[in-house]
Amino acid sequence: MNPRERRLREREIKRELVRIMREKGADPREVAEWLWEDFGKRVKPEWGRLEKAVMDDDVTPQDLALFMEESGISFDEERVWRREYDSLRRREEADRSG
Repeated sequence: MNPRERRLREREIKRELVRIMREKGADPREVAEWLWEDFGKRVKPEWGRLEKAVMDDDVTPQDLALFMEESGISFDEERVWRREYDSLRRREEADRSG
């Protein structure tokens, strides 16, 4: 996987993880505090702004997953990682054939 593909895959995974956090009722203030303490990113505790901050390359999907785990937000890791990989692979195949 080339760097561009990896970056796209990571962004898709992070988008899905943010969606799961919102769905499970995570407190946006805690997410904002984590971003400030761990990454020096001062972000208003609003989901749109938080998602944008998380999309920066310095926040990895693994960082986000670890934060979720430490915050008691459970999710099916295999499904998230596998689903996004399959989604990216289908897009690549469509690009090649189209």
